[in-house]
Amino acid sequence: MISYAYNNPVALFFIGIMYLEGDEGVPVKRKAGIHWLTLAANEGWKYAMGLLGWVYSTNEHGKIDHKKALEWFKEVAMVHICDTDSINDGLYYLFGNKKFKLDLTGFRPVQVQMIHQMNNENIISLQKWVNQYDMILPSLMKRILNLSIWDILTDRRSIIVSVCQYYISVIYSMGMNGVHMDIRRSIYWAGKAIKNGNPEACNQLGTFYELGIGVEKKYTEALKYYEASDNVEATFWAGTFYYGGKVIDRDHEVALAYFEVVISLEKHGLSYLFMGKIYKDGKDGVGQNYQKSVDCFNMALLLGLPEAATEIGILYRNGLGVQKDNQKAYGWFLKGALMGCPKSYYELGLIHFNGGDVAVDYDKAFTYFVLSSIGGFEPAYHMLRQVSDFIELQ
Repeated sequence: MISYAYNNPVALFFIGIMYLEGDEGVPVKRKAGIHWLTLAANEGWKYAMGLLGWVYSTNEHGKIDHKKALEWFKEVAMVHICDTDSINDGLYYLFGNKKFKLDLTGFRPVQVQMIHQMNNENIISLQKWVNQYDMILPSLMKRILNLSIWDILTDRRSIIVSVCQYYISVIYSMGMNGVHMDIRRSIYWAGKAIKNGNPEACNQLGTFYELGIGVEKKYTEALKYYEASDNVEATFWAGTFYYGGKVIDRDHEVALAYFEVVISLEKHGLSYLFMGKIYKDGKDGVGQNYQKSVDCFNMALLLGLPEAATEIGILYRNGLGVQKDNQKAYGWFLKGALMGCPKSYYELGLIHFNGGDVAVDYDKAFTYFVLSSIGGFEPAYHMLRQVSDFIELQ
């Protein structure tokens, strides 16, 4: 082949991708894909090195081998190991060739920044990117997608280095497939990735500080990293800090703003659940709005969160924004219980323990409290002791 004869890394890279993921008339051949990507990597094509690391670190293309993944990620990551400076590539040239300067005319700075950030977050499959290009998309989206592909093909250090540094951090944090867990190294590499603009690494360090993994538990540090990341999950967790009053004074208005950002980016069940609670409580400058609360709980339920059914049941039981209806409340609690919600089991246990619209049934109450306690709902432990006393007296 011409690409092989001239050792053209770009051509070798594309052949590797076609074999790895398949193309029209080209069947998927993992070994062949790895072979051609390795040739491209040996010619210095950094994205091929990173893609090889990704192939070995996931089961999407075969058996996971974290040792080999680590080797390839480090090949890229060691390109920039400076402890003080972040990567500055200067001008962008297609294929790293100064004859082909990337033309950013017509793109606003915010769009260019968005593309760089998107490419900085993960190793992206060019084949899948190209397949999306064939879809019916607005012209602006096609232009942005087009620039994303060209951006990757510049093979800039700032695109691939920070991603590989982040993946190294993840591998050390898990300690699997022949690689020993080493949180100290994980933190070190996450710090490198953050310095070079990887938002996923901010989320990783935020989690370490929130849970005290390898570092002293510091909620202020966790919040700092969560807020520094544009990652959806990190934004959600920052919202929970303001919702629950961790580190900082509780502020439901600020928490609501965070959750609204999250749901503007994706359908996020937990964000809808917290928003429903905020509208139900009506605190910290947020007006009480039961209709919005129910709407949010319904969205959370549609997205698979059983606790939302419990919350709707509580609204019916207490007549909050809806006509008080114990039968409907029971139905909602039952729906949550069928989805495995510990809080729903607890509410059903209370109903059968106290009676009212249903006959007192301590055996049923005991069963529901047991299921609730198995799910870790602490109030159920207290009720188990109470209902046990009543059963003994029968």
